[in-house]
Amino acid sequence: RAKATFMQDQIMIQSSSNTTTTPNHDTTKLNDAAKDLLTLLSIDKSNKDATLLLQTIRARHGVLQQQTADATTPVSQTLSTIQNATQLTQVIHHLKVLLGLLHNDDNTISTSMEFGRKGGVSQMMKLVQQQEHQYNIHNDTNEKEEGVQSSSFDATITISKMRTLALQVLACACSNPPFVWTYCGPKQQQQQQQ
Repeated sequence: RAKATFMQDQIMIQSSSNTTTTPNHDTTKLNDAAKDLLTLLSIDKSNKDATLLLQTIRARHGVLQQQTADATTPVSQTLSTIQNATQLTQVIHHLKVLLGLLHNDDNTISTSMEFGRKGGVSQMMKLVQQQEHQYNIHNDTNEKEEGVQSSSFDATITISKMRTLALQVLACACSNPPFVWTYCGPKQQQQQQQ
């Protein structure tokens, strides 16, 4: 019986690392496997394989919790929204939100470090290098004979505003030395170029 439980738990743990399952489903499988192993260890305390498997479960459970927690933070959600935005006004709005998070947070260093971990540096550099045609630009003004500003002029100003905000976000994050040492050093620039 103990051997069958152990084998079943091994299969359950391997299936929980499948990329097609949801984190909640994986957590449920890991919890069930941990309960079985704890029952097994209460009967046979010297079972080293079960002890190792339980440690593996705890480690994988910790990773799942961290991934779930990271995906729900304001910085993570804002970066995701910026990346998926189709409207330039959305990008500008969320850059302002991100700037506020980096500037006003009680724990600025951890916010900056999360910004770096989530790929914020490369994402901001891409925004700085964006071209006008990559976003939908809605403008109600039409060119008139009397010289009202054209929509291409407004688009240029809007793109310029986006670039400026992206650089401000980078500057705010770079005001923390640990962020600079970790995400803006020569090694990191070489990795981004590859």
